[in-house]
Amino acid sequence: MSTLYQLWKSLLKCIGIHQLEPKIYTQDQHSIQPKRIQQAAFKIASVLKASGYDGYVVGGAIRDILIGKHPKDFDVVTNAEPEKIKTLFKRAMIIGRRFKIVHITIGHHTLEVSTFRSKRQGKINQDGMRINDNIYGSMNEDILRRDFTINGLYYDPVELKLYDFLGALDDIQAKIIRVIGQPKERFREDPVRMLRAARLSAKLNFDIDTPCLEAIGEMKHLLAKVSSDRLSLEIQKLFYGGYGQQSLEKLYSLGLFQILFPQTHACIENPKTASKTKLMLSQAMYNADKRHQLSKSLSTAFLYATLLWWPLKERLRALNPRDNNYLTKYVDACHHIISTQQNTTSIPKKIVDGIISIWKFQITFTKGEPLDPARLIHAPRFRAALDLLVLRAHINEPVWWQAQKWHQLTNEITH
Repeated sequence: MSTLYQLWKSLLKCIGIHQLEPKIYTQDQHSIQPKRIQQAAFKIASVLKASGYDGYVVGGAIRDILIGKHPKDFDVVTNAEPEKIKTLFKRAMIIGRRFKIVHITIGHHTLEVSTFRSKRQGKINQDGMRINDNIYGSMNEDILRRDFTINGLYYDPVELKLYDFLGALDDIQAKIIRVIGQPKERFREDPVRMLRAARLSAKLNFDIDTPCLEAIGEMKHLLAKVSSDRLSLEIQKLFYGGYGQQSLEKLYSLGLFQILFPQTHACIENPKTASKTKLMLSQAMYNADKRHQLSKSLSTAFLYATLLWWPLKERLRALNPRDNNYLTKYVDACHHIISTQQNTTSIPKKIVDGIISIWKFQITFTKGEPLDPARLIHAPRFRAALDLLVLRAHINEPVWWQAQKWHQLTNEITH
């Protein structure tokens, strides 16, 4: 028996199956109604199948439909390679280096179409993380490359059949998140999966299974090796996806928050600042979730300004507000906090400028009424800065009077 075959059998055993034969559900056996499938996804799958290829809607969209949620994105998977996919559609573009996918635009919708991935390893770095993944395979291999069982359902929108290789329907019913394969190995391949587990658990109110929890505890340090750009994107998904408050609590419980925001974690560990820091962040995420429900805009600059406010306050303790150079030193402190955070997450210059503007407004708010309040109220970042001031008042910082005054001024000028 070859080493490769032994490894293959070992992998199958660790996920509790002995052969990759899916359970196939026909339309009268599953609850997916054809009208729930986006027409663009149906058209892409239809074109692929008419051209002699497979075409399945896969992943989160199918999971969300089955639990009664409205899917945000529809992804399609096929055995056609990217270059071939591109020739079948007028508005198609190949993107990605680590793993090529095709963006296909139909009407107002742009969908991701990917080729079945192989279990054979592409290029990996010295830490075991994949850096090149353009090795294509079969549907049976592709399922083993997906992250969690609940994301491992394949739906054929033409034949109306649902393919379940790994007991995903059972896990959805049990509200459990299980990693496909060995959790430590999968997290080593891509540490961001730990954040995805946290996000899914928060979003769906599902439990993370014990092997996965144990692996996160042992492997969370690997997040420090992930590119700051990827971490920054995941942070926005965690906190601005409509379930930020639950995500925050999940990050705390999994020990992941300290990896993402070490300066803020230090404030949470400090008995003198712990309660107010956590209260402020919880209220900020609650407010963000409400804005998301109302389809209101969410500011990335405000997110970071809030998450890093208490580290800034701690650094400002050493400054004297009566110092003639106080404003310069204040801005220097702002830059220091942001620069330290950038060791973990990428923050573009435009966002940095926004964060500092929001923080500088906090000084303005504590001064007397300006000569031209209307000009100030219509300035960029004013609204976000006022929201931060209100958050500060909410946790009993001594700015309640200023928050009331500026709210009144804003209402008088804008109404």
